[in-house]
This record gives sequence, structure tokens and C-alpha cells, in this order.
Amino acid sequence: MDAILQILRDEGYSVSNELASYYSYVDLWQKWWEGYVPSVHDYSQVILDGSIRTFKRYRMNMAKKVSEDWANLLLTNKTLINVDDEVSQQYLAGDAVEQNEGVLGDNHFWENANLLVENAYAAGTGAFVLRVKDAQLKGNTLTGGKVKITYIDDAAMIYPLSWDKGEITECAFGSVKYIEGKRHLYLEKHLLTATGYKVVNEYYNYEQEKPVKVAVPEGLIEEFQIDCKLFYVVKPNLANNIYKNSPLGLSVYANSLDQLAACDIAYDNFVYDFVLGRKRVFMNQDIISMKDGKPNLSETMETRLFYSMGQKMPNENQLFQEYNPALRITENKEGIQTALDILSANVGFGQSRYSFNDRTMTTATQSKLSNKDLTESVAKQRVMIEEVLKGLVKSILWLGRNIIGEKVNEEAKVTITFDDSMFQDIDAEKAQFLQEIRDGIRQKWEYRVKYFGEDEETAKGMVQQDEEIEFPEAE
Repeated sequence: MDAILQILRDEGYSVSNELASYYSYVDLWQKWWEGYVPSVHDYSQVILDGSIRTFKRYRMNMAKKVSEDWANLLLTNKTLINVDDEVSQQYLAGDAVEQNEGVLGDNHFWENANLLVENAYAAGTGAFVLRVKDAQLKGNTLTGGKVKITYIDDAAMIYPLSWDKGEITECAFGSVKYIEGKRHLYLEKHLLTATGYKVVNEYYNYEQEKPVKVAVPEGLIEEFQIDCKLFYVVKPNLANNIYKNSPLGLSVYANSLDQLAACDIAYDNFVYDFVLGRKRVFMNQDIISMKDGKPNLSETMETRLFYSMGQKMPNENQLFQEYNPALRITENKEGIQTALDILSANVGFGQSRYSFNDRTMTTATQSKLSNKDLTESVAKQRVMIEEVLKGLVKSILWLGRNIIGEKVNEEAKVTITFDDSMFQDIDAEKAQFLQEIRDGIRQKWEYRVKYFGEDEETAKGMVQQDEEIEFPEAE
């Protein structure tokens, strides 16, 4: 990260200290997503012999859970991207419902996009970057090839060069590459021009302390001009209260680090009450098997349960005494639940998203249908996701028509239909809709528009096509 920032400064780009220092927050949020923050999860205690030992807390890893949940609420394979041009739709994704073919299918879009959103909501920023694989350079522009979607899911590899009110207009993307066993830095810069963008690819040998610029690998075009934006940044739709004018996003749990720590501290106490509260039996030495004048515990008993007290039992006639400490299960569960409720509210889910009271830490089902805070937060976040997806699709179609030569329409209308099944009983709603069709209240094509994401013209055509097919009568 520091090396790439220095390269950009050496090339004359202005990288403010404020922006450079922001990456330290990105690193902290990333550590929470990974589940281990030394300053929180390592702690020291003085033990009986007076020495100090370091212990690690038991952890719930709620930062990753929160990020996963946001990704699953915002972008999954149940999200529908529809283009109102059949050729363009087929080129983009194939079937309008399954959407596992075309450019999206070739690039395993749905699984990778979901992971990208998870990482972007954890560390604050991610990006889709379009490239044209196997393209040729004709003059200063590309021709041929096929569209490749690159998923930049590491916020530390995104370096804004120009921005306006948080919207990144020029950007560099870094990554580490190994060529013949040697480490290299790959820097891809997207620079705004009067007509579009100039894309510059650079490689640096990073075996030494200071990176040394080298030729790009064979097959990679060093520089080209294109009249289309090829990158789209994903970040939570949140005001940045750490760096107000930052082009980089804010982690969805950036203001909830204390709540994440509270969850882990409460859970650590819950586990340790079981560790420290296990049953013990203190025994009189007279009933312990002896061997060569020493207690033969391995033949006598399970050593973690029984403890020899010599002949110093409270009652001289007493052979053993049980010790059963209280485990404080109810108090611990209430503490964990309180920490989860506060965290859930802080990250936009409302207070009832998570439950620790059903023997496992699960997502509360009923909260999906009744949580007003959650529905409002999801609607707010989808504004940003929808804008990114529409821009990405437009650029894919532009590349398809102008670079690759496909007969697609980059001006076609793009519609994004999000999966709302978590907020409603879809099966019951579909059944009601079908009943209304049978009652003559609704038309068949309306069903396809609502649940298949088709436009009105396509839906009517599909219904007419189905009605023209003669199905054999059931025997």
C-alpha cells in the first residue's frame, strides 16, 4: 500500500496525508472482518506464580456476519437485471430469469458480486473493473476480444486520483503479481480525458525496497483510449464522519467497533464460565490408589474431575466433597443478547435482527417481515447498488457493440429488480396473484412483469406464445 502511494506521488499525483492515513481505518475494519484485533482480543492476566500470561478471547466474529447479511440483502442471484432489448439481454445474461449465461455467466457474476459487496461493506470500498480479454490495439483504441469483469474486493488496492463530492472520476487499482517467482506491483490507472478515458497499465519489480518500473507482460496493452467508463465503485450509502470529503467509503460497522467488542467480551465470559465452572470432586488420599508410594491417578480417576486433598478434608471422616459452581447461563445469555441488539441497531438492522436465545446465534425470522428500520436501511443502500449495476450494464453493452462487434443496444433501458422475499411471503403473494388472474381481476402478463422482471411488451408476447401452443389433454 505504501509503495503504491509513493509511486503515485512520484508520478505527480496529489495524494493527501489525510487520504493516505485513511487506509489505517481500512486496515482496522479489515481486521474486524477477519475476526482478530490484537488490541481487543488479546489480554493479559497475572497468574498464581506471579507471572503474566497473554490469553485470546473467544469470538463471535459479528463483523463478518454483519457484512454477509448486508451482501445477502443487497445483491444475490435472486436479483434480476433486465434489458428491454432481447439481443442485449441474451448477450448480457442469457435467460431473463436464470441469468447464468452471457457476460454475467462467463464471469461468474452473481457469486463474485455478492462477495464483493460483502468485502466493500466490511472495509468501506470495492469496485467492478471492466477489461477486454484478448483485444487488439488498433491505433489507440481496442478491438475484438471478450468482456472480463474484475472484482476488486480489497479496499486497500483502490486509490482515487480525482473525485467530486465523493464520486470517484479517476482511479488507480493496485495488485500484487508474481512473474517467474518474483513479486511485482501491477497498477491500472483510469484517467479522464475530453472524450472518455485513457487506461494505463504499469508493472513494477518489487523485489527491492523501492519498486522499479518494468515492461508490462506480453499480451497486456500498456495504454489505450476508450470512450466509456470501465470502473464502478461500490461503497455503503453512509455519510463519512471520519473523513467527510473522503472518496473512499465508510465500513458499515465503522461506528460500531465498541459494540463488536462488547459482543466478543460477553461471549468470552459466557464460554469461560463453563471452563471455570466445571464440576470438581475433592478426595481424601485414603481412597486413592497408590503406586510406589505415589497417587496412581491414571488408574484411579479422570484427573480433571478429581483432586487429592491429602488427609485435610473438612471432616476427618469425610472421603470426598463435590464442588458445583454456578454457570450464570441466564445472565450471560442476556448480556450477549443485549450486545447483539445494540450492534444490530447500530449497523442498520433494527434491534431484533439476531437472537442468541434459541441455542444458536441465528437471524431472527420474524424480524424480516416486521422490522421497519431494516426495510428503510435496505431501501437506502439499494439506491447505490442500483446505480452501480445500471452503469456497469451500460458499459458492458457499450463494449459489446463498439469494441467486440455484437449487435446490442447500449441505450436500452435497464431495470433492476431486487429480491424482496425476506420482507414478504412470496408464495402466498404469488398464490393470491394467480387467484386474481383466475377471477379476471388481473392479466397473465402482469404476473410475468412482477415476478419474472420482464417488460410489458415481452410479457405479453410470452403469454400469447403460450396460449398458441396446444397442450395434449390429460388422460
